Amino acid sequence: MIRKICLTLTLLSACTYAGADVGDTGYIGLGIGSVDYGIDSSSDFDNPMGFELIVGKEVSRNISFELSYIDFGKSDNGATPVQNLEASAITAGALLRGKLGKTTDVFVKLGLQGWDSEISEDGAGVVANKDGTDIFYGFGATVKTTDNLSFGARYIVYDFDGDNVTMLSVNAQLNF
Repeated sequence: MIRKICLTLTLLSACTYAGADVGDTGYIGLGIGSVDYGIDSSSDFDNPMGFELIVGKEVSRNISFELSYIDFGKSDNGATPVQNLEASAITAGALLRGKLGKTTDVFVKLGLQGWDSEISEDGAGVVANKDGTDIFYGFGATVKTTDNLSFGARYIVYDFDGDNVTMLSVNAQLNF
């Protein structure tokens, strides 16, 4: 059900995009932050640093669309033999924005992601891998420091077949 809702929102957003003309309002960005793979508290897997590459287009003052590549980083359990958990995703999402003051925007973000994850073990190679398509959602804020540069923070929850992977990141964005 939730996948159908997300797909419907994505299609409606694409229709909005096709009819909008807001000039040069594209942006690219880079985010880096802490990833929590959502593994239970009895696990010894650590929380790695991940990064996100973002390409976006503002279609109105309150709506933007983004495509992202996310590398969630490599987490290991510190045991012998060491097991490593890695994941990545490609996302397409919509941001609904609101303005706070002259330079600050807050937003909520919703979209679809194609993800891939694997667990490998030193000496044994890949012992498990999984991929899928699921939703993601979150919120954040950006502060415009110049006409072309913004900084911000995001907290996004990614669904991996019912398991939540979260990322809290700081971002820099170049507007053009």
